Amino acid sequence: MKQTVEMEKWLAKRREILQNTKPEHRPRTMERPLKSRSAEKRRALASACKHAWDDAVKSGKIVKSGNTYKINDLQNSADEYLAIAAQLSAESGSNIVIAGSSAVRFYSANSYLNTTLELFAENTETVSAALKSAGFKSDAKGCWNSDNSVIQICFIERKNNNLYKETDKIITPLGTVFIAKKEDIILQRIIDGVDYENTSEWAEYLLFTHFDDIDMEYLQMQADMLNRVLPDVKVHEMQQYFWSILDSLKDKNK
Repeated sequence: MKQTVEMEKWLAKRREILQNTKPEHRPRTMERPLKSRSAEKRRALASACKHAWDDAVKSGKIVKSGNTYKINDLQNSADEYLAIAAQLSAESGSNIVIAGSSAVRFYSANSYLNTTLELFAENTETVSAALKSAGFKSDAKGCWNSDNSVIQICFIERKNNNLYKETDKIITPLGTVFIAKKEDIILQRIIDGVDYENTSEWAEYLLFTHFDDIDMEYLQMQADMLNRVLPDVKVHEMQQYFWSILDSLKDKNK
């Protein structure tokens, strides 16, 4: 018999467990084993991701205008990472860019869940000072944790200089923060998938979710730039995977 799970109750339970777990014992990004799902399950997850994003837009929670997203409500506990990013940006006076898995989380309307806020900062010293003022402490791996939050904050490095040159903007009730373009996030997930010898499901899900809104010209331009700087073997694998995704999505949207 199938059981219905109320997402809000499930999230609240997970938050409670994490809140009662010492920061040093909380799961970290990249520590979980990669999973391989069947095509049927991946189609279902892609549809669920698109449904979540469409609902957020239709409800007015997310309002998109050009390269700017306006968030009218941060009361949902699942948006804690976004609230922290906006507050850090305002308090540090440093431009903060949400990237990595946190950008996947935003563009999937919280369909992708984790407890890590991954970001770039133009001035990590001022952001670190703001984190200390907010009660966060740095651990041995350079990430920041707090007993009062389930969110772990990690500064990440740009893995490729050809990505993340352009950003989008998120306006929230707590301030403004920047976010990596979804096209760059999709390409990074594909590259990471090749690195780990595994297909990137979230590249597929984000392409499916934002298919009508993807800047194909920018995406292809970035892919061409990457082709000139990545090893030939990786480029070949990435090209095959990238174009197979696009072809399959075009078929679904006919």
